[in-house]
Amino acid sequence: MSRISRVPIVIPAGVSYDLQTEGVSVKGSLGEMFCSMLPIFFLEQQENKLFVRCKKETLSQKDSMMIGTFCRLLGNAFKGVSEGFEKILELVGVGYKAELQGTGVKLSLGYSHDIFYQPPEGVAIKVEKMDKVMVLRVSGRDKQQVGQVASQLVKFRKPEPYKGKGVRIRGTFIRMKQGKTKK
Repeated sequence: MSRISRVPIVIPAGVSYDLQTEGVSVKGSLGEMFCSMLPIFFLEQQENKLFVRCKKETLSQKDSMMIGTFCRLLGNAFKGVSEGFEKILELVGVGYKAELQGTGVKLSLGYSHDIFYQPPEGVAIKVEKMDKVMVLRVSGRDKQQVGQVASQLVKFRKPEPYKGKGVRIRGTFIRMKQGKTKK
């Protein structure tokens, strides 16, 4: 059995779940999410804690992996509908700018043209200016979707290895190279 499935999922205040035939529907203040569940799993609630159990006595390696994955997805759904997820992106470079246009964002990243990005429904982008760096806050209730949007924004101008200019996720390590030296 997966070690992750032994740890209970804490149900936050104001969040409810509904067990359906093909999965679990989780409702909270930020919206509703659905996690599909294999028929060999069942849920067991004790007070405000939720345990994921398996109907089989012995688990195969695939079942063990799936129960761990399902526990993480369900835990992320509970956290997403109550608190939400956020990734912070930094625009590092001279003249790199971002501004909101409706629900989308217009990026000036040193190209001959501006880039307009419209995030999918359920993901919000906020623009802030901190010190010398522009900051984009990507937030939403679905962890996978927030990470996907952040990754797409980074792809517009990846950080280059000499000065580190570009769009980067805060906290990520960028391997810097040494420039040419004079003899």
